[in-house]
Amino acid sequence: MQLLRKRRPRAEWVFCLGLLAVLVCWAFASPNGSVPDDGFHMASIICSGKQNPCEVPKFVSEEPCFGWGPGGGNGSARPDVTAACVDPSEFSLMVETDRNNQRTNSYSGGFYAVMHTLVSGNLRTMVLRMRLFNVLLSVASIGLAFWLTRSNQNISRAFTGAIVGTYVPLVLFFIPSINQTSWSMLGPTLLWVPLTLLLGRSIKSSTRKLEVLVSILLLAFCFFLSVGSKPEAVVYSVIGTVAVIALVGRFKENWKGLYLPLGILGLSGLAFMFMRRTSANFGVVFFGFGDSRASYFSSYYTIHNLPKVIQLYFGRFATIMGDTDFTAPATSWLFSALSFAVFLSIGARSFTLRKSIVTFCYFVILVSVPLVILNLSARQVGAFITTRYLWALLFGLLFLFLYNCSDLAVPFARAPIAVACMASSLAATGALFAVLRRYTVGASSTSWNLDADKLWWWGNAPISPLGLLAIAFVAQCFMFGAAYRVLTRNDGAILVGQAA
Repeated sequence: MQLLRKRRPRAEWVFCLGLLAVLVCWAFASPNGSVPDDGFHMASIICSGKQNPCEVPKFVSEEPCFGWGPGGGNGSARPDVTAACVDPSEFSLMVETDRNNQRTNSYSGGFYAVMHTLVSGNLRTMVLRMRLFNVLLSVASIGLAFWLTRSNQNISRAFTGAIVGTYVPLVLFFIPSINQTSWSMLGPTLLWVPLTLLLGRSIKSSTRKLEVLVSILLLAFCFFLSVGSKPEAVVYSVIGTVAVIALVGRFKENWKGLYLPLGILGLSGLAFMFMRRTSANFGVVFFGFGDSRASYFSSYYTIHNLPKVIQLYFGRFATIMGDTDFTAPATSWLFSALSFAVFLSIGARSFTLRKSIVTFCYFVILVSVPLVILNLSARQVGAFITTRYLWALLFGLLFLFLYNCSDLAVPFARAPIAVACMASSLAATGALFAVLRRYTVGASSTSWNLDADKLWWWGNAPISPLGLLAIAFVAQCFMFGAAYRVLTRNDGAILVGQAA
């Protein structure tokens, strides 16, 4: 029996264009200083490659702009003119000295070095450049992944489902930012596509040399993003590599079949060692947050934290939704959890013995990684470690569930996919509304009109906060509509030889 497929990636391109518009809207949704640790990262970006002491604008490191709180940002009477909200013409204004050069003692510096090339003398221009650069980087990488999977719907559906089930709202918030989390979310998640292509059966039969080369380059790029961002990204990249090798690796009886997986493991090992040598923060993975009395197998903290693992990943239901640095409405987190659960239920229908073993081991890792870090830190859920640090593990779990190990590409059922896509769309709308409302009318305001008391960071820009929300909503309709098409279409598959 032979399976012939028509190559029709049009829905994927619509998805990428919709995602591009949505991420651009999120890039404009909040002022500088709104994403966690913006001041720290901005100072590190400006000081990248410079000798100590390094001079950075005072408003970058000390006075982030927030349009909320008593009287407005930072408690001032006029929140629209707080230091980080103004648009200075030159960096010579309000300059202070960063004597510690924060980059040196934090991460590996790759993210900071790239972002440093976008530094300018205008705060608004600089922040916008960095945010849009990360938006374009993510959409282009996802588009490339779709191109690679245009003739392999099993991988395309798993990848698309994992995006729809996990990108809202955290990734939509962090990717269009100047936070290193942007890269640490892309690296360990995009690599599932080239890894599965390179190690699966399709690479030997139907994949052309160009696609092999592009897959290798995309895989190397994913490791670059992981190494250049945060320590946990490298750990999750290694975990994902081992999981894919165990899931789809097809080895010949001779040793030649081991060359590719051994090479990929070697690449991941080099990335692991490089990050360990260059990033002081990498020690958190092995030693926690510095409590010498703690241990990997602390019975006290394990007993207290194990029941709270779901709370760690999906939020404290009925109190604070999402133990994260990004506070979204309770409805957004509930809709996101619904979408994730729907995809888990869909993926649970296509399990083989091999996939069951790999998924079970991965699930154990998903639970044990935060437990070990908390044990070593002598802390409980809610301290130091939050959802955004572990998000890539959830993406991998969903990909494993949705990936069909058989050669026959079977489309997903339409009704549950429609529910999942609609739930993610509602979650994204609610989350963006909450962000815009927080920085335009204030957290304490009772107005539902985003333009009522506009503390708009973009000043007299032609688009208003309410208009931005409307554009994002329309873009989401195209984005999730295209995702529905990718997940449910038969793609013109024809079974040849069935009648015979």
